[in-house]
Amino acid sequence: MTHDEMIAKARALTRDVAGTGRSVQTWQDLFNLEQDDFSDEVPSVHELDSTHTLLATTSEIALPNDFILSTIPLVFLTDPGDLEYLRPEDLPVPPPPGNPAAYSIMGRSIRFDAAPSTATTVRVRSARRPPAVVASSSAPIVDPEWHRGIMYGGVAKAFFADRNEIQGAYYEAKAQAVRDRAARASSTRHRQRRSKEDE
Repeated sequence: MTHDEMIAKARALTRDVAGTGRSVQTWQDLFNLEQDDFSDEVPSVHELDSTHTLLATTSEIALPNDFILSTIPLVFLTDPGDLEYLRPEDLPVPPPPGNPAAYSIMGRSIRFDAAPSTATTVRVRSARRPPAVVASSSAPIVDPEWHRGIMYGGVAKAFFADRNEIQGAYYEAKAQAVRDRAARASSTRHRQRRSKEDE
């Protein structure tokens, strides 16, 4: 569902069929706010792989700026594969020389339990904040089946802004129901993916 389609549905739900109430830009802003709320609750709706170079004798790489801090990314080496996640206090200080076998998250950095003697390629699969939609013909960067939840959330925000608490609560509940289904689906996909990677 594109933003144009979401705006048309939102205007119908708010009985603004003529479009004389909120501007297209205002609706886009509301939908982008809701997309942020959605991705905070269901971070894997926008999960990306990125490749980084762990320089020789170093044990730390920076996370992308749009990384969602409330999540734990999966980290892989080309060889031997995915690494074990440890609590920050369980990492050795200073890290000994060698190939990393584990990692932890400290602030906006991934720290490893060892510092390789040569540059090493690291692949990070992390939950990322979806980019804002700036064109009305664009669609939110989440699974298409969840677009309706973002639209409901935008409508709820509009009603709350108009001090219509009853309608706002009604559409917020509908948006939350979609977010809950998305969270369950995301959790199931994550478990299935990890079980396949463990095989």
